[in-house]
Amino acid sequence: MNIGEKPIMSKNKLLTTVAWKLGKKKPVYALEGSVFIAGAAVQW
Repeated sequence: MNIGEKPIMSKNKLLTTVAWKLGKKKPVYALEGSVFIAGAAVQW
């Protein structure tokens, strides 16, 4: 979800990430949700 040019800390454990940055313009930030799986670290 696009949150604009100012990063924010989520109260719902979402991650703040840079959505895009073009040239010398300010970066645009986004909130994203991730699912971490320990078994995904090992490829069988």
